[in-house]
Amino acid sequence: MNDKEYENVIEEGKTLKKLQAEEESSEVIASNPRLSISDIDKSPIEYPIEVEEDAFGSGIRLITHEVASSGIAYVNFGMDVSMIPYEDIELFPALISLMNEAGTSDMSDSEFRNYIGKVSGGVDASLQIISVKPTGWDDESKVLPGVNMLTMLFVGGKCTSDKISDLFDIFQKVLEDIDFENSHDIVRNALKSKLSSTKSSIASRGHSFVNTRIRGRYSVRN
Repeated sequence: MNDKEYENVIEEGKTLKKLQAEEESSEVIASNPRLSISDIDKSPIEYPIEVEEDAFGSGIRLITHEVASSGIAYVNFGMDVSMIPYEDIELFPALISLMNEAGTSDMSDSEFRNYIGKVSGGVDASLQIISVKPTGWDDESKVLPGVNMLTMLFVGGKCTSDKISDLFDIFQKVLEDIDFENSHDIVRNALKSKLSSTKSSIASRGHSFVNTRIRGRYSVRN
């Protein structure tokens, strides 16, 4: 950008600021589109959801629903990992960090991230712990016993419809081909970042930690 172009940008900024500061005339205000309560449909939008057990003979439950997404597919692949021994649960955060940041057997971490960005809108691994009501538990006023829970490992991503096969290829690499041998620095940095973030959060949002502690007796997730 030369000096003249720089000066033009400054002048345009001044003009825009002046226009924004001016009071709109009643004619301009009247021309703005408006919505009234009667324009809003009172019925909620219900999207069709299809559930297919043992999809394609894979033993996987497939849940799909079509929405207007401009040709973009949003995909989540979930696995029940509730069988993992309780004493190994503390390793999950490190595992999730590796799944989100490490490379594979044939790509470094930066190469794998570039590949993901090239063929998709992003891929992310996460963990969810879900309280499950025991059979016959129909009293909402009772506190769940905390022994019925489902731990799910999710890998989710989005891509255009023509890149679905590439997205599933990434899912497979994340689940089966993460390079654990050369990822010590990633785990170390993730732990440092988590520790620093937690310390900062306690200082600025200590009340939320207290609230989570108090609510812990009502939900296994807390």
